[in-house]
Amino acid sequence: YDGTGRQQVLANSHYLLHPHSLSVFEDKIYWTDRQLNRVLKANKFRGNNETIVSQLVSQPLSVHVHHRALQPEMENPCENHECDHLCLLSRRPQGYVCKCRPGYRLVEGKTCINEDNPYLMVIKSTQIID
Repeated sequence: YDGTGRQQVLANSHYLLHPHSLSVFEDKIYWTDRQLNRVLKANKFRGNNETIVSQLVSQPLSVHVHHRALQPEMENPCENHECDHLCLLSRRPQGYVCKCRPGYRLVEGKTCINEDNPYLMVIKSTQIID
């Protein structure tokens, strides 16, 4: 895309003093304004119907749209896992990787066994020294 045919949607608006973040969803454009301390929206094609979404935000820095339509439908690979402790999503072919909590180590990719980690602690009066 070379930028031809672009249109200015919002300009010289009393709701557009110090825009900071921008998000687009369906036919709306959302933005934050740090000077007004507001989250606002307008029609993304014409810039009309400017509306305050929230004015209860102190210095809004970012706006994101979360909607079911934006989330991919897929099964949770961790739902039927065989991990002892933690199942984390991964790019591996099975879609997950097993991990263990501190003090344990992973054996055979899914089993966690207690691991003794000896360490030396040096104490001087009321001070612990590494």
